[in-house]
Amino acid sequence: MRYLAWAASRSVALQGLEIEWSVDLHGAPLAEAPPAGVDAAAERTRPVQLLDPAFRRTRVVEGTELRALLDEGWIPDPGERSNFLEGVHIQAHYFQARWFPRLKWFTLRPPSGEFFVIGDRPVGWGVPDALDAPPSCLRDDAAFLIAPLSRSLAIVGRNEVTPWKCTPRQVNTILAAWSREWIAGPAAAVVSQALSDRRSMGLSPTILQ
Repeated sequence: MRYLAWAASRSVALQGLEIEWSVDLHGAPLAEAPPAGVDAAAERTRPVQLLDPAFRRTRVVEGTELRALLDEGWIPDPGERSNFLEGVHIQAHYFQARWFPRLKWFTLRPPSGEFFVIGDRPVGWGVPDALDAPPSCLRDDAAFLIAPLSRSLAIVGRNEVTPWKCTPRQVNTILAAWSREWIAGPAAAVVSQALSDRRSMGLSPTILQ
């Protein structure tokens, strides 16, 4: 679970999504309090690049100016490396302390001659009609998390315990949709099929039906 938490949190693909989520969800009310330990984390004193979610402006500040801008609605810019790497620790803790314990876990193994691909987002999650949803979507009954560990083994977390009728080809389409820069597989045909399916299926909800 610790490996999955870090793999889910630290990837270049996720950094881009963090920027989108930070802007789109800024100011949204908390659904529940942070998990134990987050509020007790020590503060670091350093210059911080902040992002204005409304106008996409950035500023590097510290000290009292930092606190004042945070109170005004500015946020640590997830696109800045130091901010992102610090945020990875928090996000990984959320996965381990909040989301993973709530999910029901099982494995997927493809039939002989079929394989899984892997991409630059090694652990992904979402709901059928929103594959790039933030981790908070894992509260949804239909949410799922997929982590391909090898060409013939993937770990899946879901909120439901009913059988999941999802073929290896559908799994690969989702994995390809999550990837931003690259995907890889044990054969060129497997990768080509995943990319073709991603384009033709258009990330529609029918991807999991």
